[in-house]
Amino acid sequence: MSERITFLPWLRGGLGQSLGERDTGQTSTARGAELTAEVLLENADDPATRVITLKSPDQAASIDVTQIARRYPAPGVADAEFGYFPHVEFVAPGLPWVLSPFTADEAAQASGSTGKLRPWLVLVCVEEAASTFFTRATAPVEQLTVDAGLLPDIAECWAWAHVQAPAGADIVELAARRSGQVISRLVAPRQLLPNRAYKCALVNAWRREGDTLVPAWDAGGGMVTLDVFDSWRFTTGQVGSFEELCERLGPVPAGRLTLGVNPMDVSHLGLFDVDGVEEGQTVDFTGALLDEDVPIEVLEPDQATDYVTQITDMVNQGTSRRVIAPKDPDPVVAPPLYGSWSTGLDTLPGEGWMTALNQRLRRRAAAGLGAQIIRENQDRFMALAWDQVGQLREVNRELSRIRSQAEQGRSWKTKAAQLPDFGVLGLLRPQATFARTKLGQPLRVALAQSALPGGALSPAFTRMMRPSGVAAKTLRGVGMRVQAPGQEIPFVDRAGWRDTMAKDVTSGKMRTGQPRKPVGMQTHDYRRDMANGATAPDPGTIPDILEPISLDPGISVSDAAALTLDAIRPIKTAKDRMLGRAPALQAFIADSPDSVLPPKITTGPVIDEALMWLLMEKSRDLLSPGITDFPNNAVRLLDADAGFVAAFMAGANHEFTRELLWREFPADLGFTSFQRFWDRPDTSVVDIAPIDQWVIKDTLKNQGKAGGETAVLLIRGDLIRQYPNVRIYLKEPDIEDTPGTVHFPSFAGTISPDIRFLGFDVADREAITDPPSDDKTWSIVIEEQPTEPRFGLDLDGPEVLKTYSELSWIHTADPKAAWLQVSDQDAIADNEYLSEEATWGLNGAHMAFATWQQPFRRVFRATDLLREPSP
Repeated sequence: MSERITFLPWLRGGLGQSLGERDTGQTSTARGAELTAEVLLENADDPATRVITLKSPDQAASIDVTQIARRYPAPGVADAEFGYFPHVEFVAPGLPWVLSPFTADEAAQASGSTGKLRPWLVLVCVEEAASTFFTRATAPVEQLTVDAGLLPDIAECWAWAHVQAPAGADIVELAARRSGQVISRLVAPRQLLPNRAYKCALVNAWRREGDTLVPAWDAGGGMVTLDVFDSWRFTTGQVGSFEELCERLGPVPAGRLTLGVNPMDVSHLGLFDVDGVEEGQTVDFTGALLDEDVPIEVLEPDQATDYVTQITDMVNQGTSRRVIAPKDPDPVVAPPLYGSWSTGLDTLPGEGWMTALNQRLRRRAAAGLGAQIIRENQDRFMALAWDQVGQLREVNRELSRIRSQAEQGRSWKTKAAQLPDFGVLGLLRPQATFARTKLGQPLRVALAQSALPGGALSPAFTRMMRPSGVAAKTLRGVGMRVQAPGQEIPFVDRAGWRDTMAKDVTSGKMRTGQPRKPVGMQTHDYRRDMANGATAPDPGTIPDILEPISLDPGISVSDAAALTLDAIRPIKTAKDRMLGRAPALQAFIADSPDSVLPPKITTGPVIDEALMWLLMEKSRDLLSPGITDFPNNAVRLLDADAGFVAAFMAGANHEFTRELLWREFPADLGFTSFQRFWDRPDTSVVDIAPIDQWVIKDTLKNQGKAGGETAVLLIRGDLIRQYPNVRIYLKEPDIEDTPGTVHFPSFAGTISPDIRFLGFDVADREAITDPPSDDKTWSIVIEEQPTEPRFGLDLDGPEVLKTYSELSWIHTADPKAAWLQVSDQDAIADNEYLSEEATWGLNGAHMAFATWQQPFRRVFRATDLLREPSP
């Protein structure tokens, strides 16, 4: 076994750990234990003290039965094995000791044990004929009246309570987070007899006498009445072991039963009649599980042609929308066109899965079943959907806010682009930190390394040069004359002056800290030179003050402005901000263009539920017709019909989309909400892909294989009824020195009380049922759950006892005793072989190991259980 477990004698938390009185076997104690707690107050030198009185076990009125994880034998079993002790398991590992009035006896032991601690609960098992269970009007709980001589020695109740945990695990951490891996257990060490009716009862181990707590009953006998917190009954049979139940299994005789096929009447189809179909004519309906290569009865060719023509016309009418005049005949309410929501098609294609889904009778019936399941559970499914839409609405509100910010940013960018290049650089100076040149250098660094004065992009200079500034208003009229001899008098308008000043600044002619008038406002005075006798200059030699200039790193002002504007991406920034807050939206908005932000997110709700349980709840025979007639203690290998699964899921999703639309759910109508039919342990494995991804021309059967090829092992027997959690798997044959591959179930299900089916991802079914040779035979392995151990003594054993696994009743002081007594077992306690494994009578953990029955594994040749014998 791969799983290893460990036993502890007790587990306790809270204030009960501080009790001062040790459990040394005393027969009484004070009813209420008092503890003195010290509390240190802030800014106080001396701690405050307070006396706390703990509740005593006799004050318990009931327990939460949901804390009971398992009862063995299972309640109501009619033929329980009589070779094992009854027991009960609790989810809360400290429950049996939470009200114990003592602390553990932690005296040093040679074995290093932590000592004994009596629980406050005891499990007893009595014959129904020798006891009376009743409920009084004055008592809120069930009560048991029985002779104390028929009960176990209550002084030894510490021996039959223990904790189970995974070996090597951090038990304290696992227990604190209630992982389910650490449990507690109470055992009733009763020697059961065959063909007897028993009742187990969970009772209080303590009762009150005045202000004292004493054990609930005396070993000397006498009638006692005990409060019962939980009880269940069972009846033993003739079988004494797990091994015997395994040996009862075998194949079904050939020709005895066909599974998965059931006749379906097609003589009355409702909206139309098929030519040639007689009264009572049937075709075969097939379920999700069926025998391999079973013949399927269908319509005759002529009947099928007429049916296909009529059903195609009918479903195509249902998707058309036309205006109805007052005198027009009533429109036909057509059957649904399954798959239309996901594919967007309003008429049947000529071939493919959608055509097969809507035209084939058994596939359309499976889709109708899926739709019916949704209708019957629509309120619950819609409640789950609305629970999810709350988050979707919050996302859409945030998306609306982000869109508003993005639109404002885009409008602002548009206005900024209307400014001249130098104005863009001045206004968007902070953005230069994020913009990059072609060489990947930050634009701000490139500008700093250029000849551009540092103050040219300063906020003060940008403010001074803004269009509505004082300088611009001053120059709004006619500018100063700039005239050379022989030239017309130009006028410098507002835009021209601004560009001229920008050119002057970037050319280095105007520097920060050296204020001067721009060249465009005052040029060289040629008239003064001519008055002094100079020759008039050639007009062509006068420099053009509007000539484009470049920055030192090889990037122009216009390029820098363009880079700065390009770095402003309002939509992309909004997307990044949205994904930062909600990474799950990656699939919805990340793939859209940077210039597009969706107005809202629409998606369908995800219902992560295996629909096979709802189908079985409606009728077990709908899952596999004839399965309830499968004989007892029989095994068969079936096929999982992927076509049925695909049709059923398509019908379920189609109907749910209609329900979402009717209730105005903000959903994507093409979304596939249900993808799981089988109950798989790995919930990430689905049975169908999203329907909008199905290839139209592909077959319907291929759409139901998303979880893999599947062979299904069907078992019905006493073994399943007794051990509903029995572990079953397949193993391939060994090849030379290489062990064969082990195949664990990919899904499983139980039809109460004794039918279980297990799906295996195995494509070659014939390799299991018909191997080419004996050395290539597969195995079917059946084993007990290692984490669900049983306790007891063998009915027979060897004369010389060398290991606890061989311990039997014949090794005890009284082999016919009703209860196993821990004391007076000198032969066992003094056995030197056994002392190497555990110490008899040391504490509950050692007694659990001593009576633990090793898990059993039975390996069958697959052909022995699956090859049908000749009739």
